[in-house]
Amino acid sequence: MKRMIALSTVLALGAIGMACGDSGANNANKSNANANHNTNANTVTGNAANAVGNAVNTVSNVAGNAVNTVANAVSGNSNTHANTNVNKK
Repeated sequence: MKRMIALSTVLALGAIGMACGDSGANNANKSNANANHNTNANTVTGNAANAVGNAVNTVSNVAGNAVNTVANAVSGNSNTHANTNVNKK
């Protein structure tokens, strides 16, 4: 009889543990949520870094264009064509 009571107690505690306990699926879901959050944070950081890189490239391109414009002006090279076939008297 004592064994029967002991076994019943163990089964009852096991059933309560299963009913109130965590199946483990919730932990997996939390891990996936954390992984997604970390991925999103990395994406945001990567996007910010790309935006900064693009801004730096834009500044570099503007400076390069300004230098080329000045160099063309100083050397006399321009997009307008001078008429060299002038009638000489």
